[in-house]
Amino acid sequence: MEINERIKKRRKEIGLSADEVANALHVSRATIYRYESKEIEKLPTNIMEPLAKVLKCSIPYLMGWDEMDDTRKDTNSNIDYLVKLSQSLPPDQLDRLISYAQFLKTEKNNN
Repeated sequence: MEINERIKKRRKEIGLSADEVANALHVSRATIYRYESKEIEKLPTNIMEPLAKVLKCSIPYLMGWDEMDDTRKDTNSNIDYLVKLSQSLPPDQLDRLISYAQFLKTEKNNN
């Protein structure tokens, strides 16, 4: 199953309309439909975390890297995945990942 199908499936599973998702993400309903129809193939990276929160699932689930069950619907699954991923990175890429995480934290604190 591809990301667009996972988005639509999960939205319907939890009973949200495209308008509700769009409002939560501060985008148009058309944008949500374009995500779900794969008209927009590459979702912006800054939309993944908020989208996963709205859909009450993990980023790895949305990406198709991890199947979701009832015990992995929270942030812990994202943290677990990030730890596993970081363990497989060479030192230079791990440094970049840490720098990016620090940037995101700074950006969040400034908003």
